[in-house]
Amino acid sequence: IINFETTIASYVSTANNSIEFESSDFTGIDRVVLIVGGVEYESISEINPSFTIDAGGLFNGNNFGVVNAYKDGLIIYSTRVDFKIDNSYAQVDVTSNMYSNSSTHTIEGTATNASSGVESVMVEGLDASYQLFDDTFSRIITGLTEGSHDISITSKTIAGVSKSEVETIIVDMTNPTIEASYPSVGNNYQVAYKVGANNEPTKATFVLNSSINPIYID
Repeated sequence: IINFETTIASYVSTANNSIEFESSDFTGIDRVVLIVGGVEYESISEINPSFTIDAGGLFNGNNFGVVNAYKDGLIIYSTRVDFKIDNSYAQVDVTSNMYSNSSTHTIEGTATNASSGVESVMVEGLDASYQLFDDTFSRIITGLTEGSHDISITSKTIAGVSKSEVETIIVDMTNPTIEASYPSVGNNYQVAYKVGANNEPTKATFVLNSSINPIYID
């Protein structure tokens, strides 16, 4: 009795994908083949058969293949293998601020894929600790200098579909400067004031100087 157990993921992409099997007894088996979409793939080993399929011609969604085991030219075992094709990318949304005032900045966001799900997210080639329960990822970037930086973010679905995109962050560690251009020392300014409640306004000219004694008009 031959018992097959497939280790194929529930989803695969259209890139070449490996399907492997384990069995309880292959004694006397001459050849093992997998038929997918009318294409026959033969395993190199009959003891522990495995196949690499070209899923490029398959449709998204549900697909299946048939494994046949032969002895003396006759099929002595046949089983169906079901799997799904998923070519969709993960949707990455960066939620962290694109501006930073430090040489250290945390890139945060979410990555989702409705078909097979997200396997991992990398930031600048480093693991970004993708959390399956809430679809979030986070990675601290260090050694940033003043100016613009393009940060690479790569997501990978469980089906094996990868996508890279660039997030630009702006680092500004320069403190702002404030300079009043008006009024300025040496300029003349006319100020209207009243000497009493019933008097007409009187105009006087004041000249700003660098004296430490201020003038107050109430």
